[in-house]
This record gives sequence, C-alpha cells and structure tokens, in this order.
Amino acid sequence: NKPRYTSIVYFSYSIIGKLQFIKCIGENKNMYPIDRPEKIYRYQKIDLVTMNSLFDDKLYFSDPSKFNDAFERSPVITGDSEIDDLRLILKKLIEERTEREVLSLLSQVGLNDIKAINFSKKRGDERARFSLKDVAYMATNPDNGFSDINTAEYAGLIREIDDEIKKNYTKGVCCFSSTMDNNLLWSHYGDSHSGFCIGYEFFNPEELNGNKGPDLHKVDYREKRELLTSLIYKAVIHDNINAKNDLDSKVLLQKSKGWEYEKEWRLLDNKGSQESSLKLIDVTFGLRCDYSMIGIIVNVLKDRVKFYKIYDAEKSFELQRHELDPCAILAGYPRGTSRYCFSPI
Repeated sequence: NKPRYTSIVYFSYSIIGKLQFIKCIGENKNMYPIDRPEKIYRYQKIDLVTMNSLFDDKLYFSDPSKFNDAFERSPVITGDSEIDDLRLILKKLIEERTEREVLSLLSQVGLNDIKAINFSKKRGDERARFSLKDVAYMATNPDNGFSDINTAEYAGLIREIDDEIKKNYTKGVCCFSSTMDNNLLWSHYGDSHSGFCIGYEFFNPEELNGNKGPDLHKVDYREKRELLTSLIYKAVIHDNINAKNDLDSKVLLQKSKGWEYEKEWRLLDNKGSQESSLKLIDVTFGLRCDYSMIGIIVNVLKDRVKFYKIYDAEKSFELQRHELDPCAILAGYPRGTSRYCFSPI
C-alpha cells in the first residue's frame, strides 16, 4: 500500500500545483495567451551578430518598419467618428508624444523636476494647437481635391492621426514561430538552410520567483488591415485597457493571411539587443549549415543545450530533425593531416 499512497500524494500535489497556476492565470487573464505554444523557434542566419546573441543569451528586437512585409505596422485608418473626436485624438497624441520627447531631452542634461514636467506639458499643448490650426488652414486650399472644407479637414486629421500612431509605436519586435521544420521559414529566415533555428521554452512559475513572465503575442492574420477611429478614441481619450490592447494588436501584430504559414509569435521590447526572458533549450542546424560553424557552436554550448540537424526525407519534400551527439561532433576537431612536408636537413 505504501507505494500506492506515495503516488497518490505526488498526484495530489501535482493537481494542487496546476490548480494554483490556473488560478494565477485566471486572476490575470492577459498573463499568457490561452493557446501559447510550449516551445517557440527563431530562424536566423549565422554571422557574428547572431552568434554573439546566442552565446550571450540575448534577443535582438528589430524595427518593424525594416521587416520584409511592406504592410508591417501600417493599418489603414478608417474614420467612423465625428470631426470633433478626431481633433481630440490628434491633440492628445501630439501632446503625449511631445511631452515624452521634451522630458527625454531635459533629463539628458539633468533636468527632471516639476519645472521640467510643466515645461514639457506646455510645449506639448503648443505643438498640438499649432498642428490642429495647420490642418484646418490646409483644408481651405481650393486645390486640395475635396468638395468642401469639412471633408478636407476630416481627411487631413485622419492623415495626421495615422502619422502620430506610427510615431507613438517605437518598440522593437523579436519574431518567433511555433514550428521548427517549415521549409519556407528555413529558406527565408534561415539563410536558405545555411543558418540555424534556436529553440526556446518558458520558465515555470517557480523559476520566475514571483516575477512576471514574458508577454508573448500571437500574430493575427486577417484579410483586411482596417483600424477604426472609434477604437483609437476609446484607447487614447478614455484610456480603455481593452481598446488599448486591441489598438496594439492592430498596429504591431496584424498581418495578411498570406503570411499565416509562419505561425508567428512576437515579443515586444526596446529596440536593439536585450537580455533574454526565455529559456534556451536547443539549436537546430540547417540542411546546408557549414560543419565548421556547427563545431564552434557545439563547443561553446555543449554543456547547456541539445543540438539537432535538419536532413531531407527520402522521396518527399519534408524536413527531418535528428539529434546530434556533441562528443561525436567535437571528436573530429581539430582535424589533422596525413601529409607532412619537410625541407631537406
């Protein structure tokens, strides 16, 4: 009976732990996506930058405007609000951006007191008022192509709001996929199968020691890229948290259905190299990956992660992944030569 009792105790503790974790997620529904994959993968070419990031366990967050998708961070803003609401949106967006920029400049010279805050607010108000007057003035131009002044001003406000939305989203993006054997991903991001694919998983609650885990976001694939001004109004003017999350998604996480094969997930952070919030677990080398590069990477990380190699499957276009033995890989290095040339003594 003792072994059975012991197994029941362990089972009970396991269930309790899972229930506590579910309760934790229930208290913060935005903590993790419900369909978050257990592992995510990052396809990359092999160069000095990516190898340094791998060895230092860092992630690089890129400017999304530089991505290969021309529609990245470019939702089409559609006006479904009154013109007065558009004026309020533009005013608030310009004020907040200007205040941040001015405070940042002042803090660089050691000015961050209440006077600096008040000065930044004043500059934000001035710039917002000037921009609104400029839009209204440009609407009076008879050659603007619009039938009346109100229509022209409405279009001008939409254009300026679109510009401000882009300026307000300055975060970098780090991209992952939930699959590691996609032929197209290896071709597009894995340097035509000559690169590697880095596998990550998530730290469990005990390993986080009470800290919040990474906010992993699922890319939303759609047919249209429409962004309504009524949503922007709720997010910007009413500070509605659901509207703000929806706005973030439409700007940073929305892509055409043509990209759906990527099964993409994203982390958002300041641009550039940042400390990784993920657990590095394996490295998969591409079909054409240079064996010297494999040897270097295996030698550095051999005590920490697992290694795999992609091979082509016989009689199909599928990719197969097989685990590598670090000892077997390193046994062949350094390679000697059977030919020795000596000069006459």
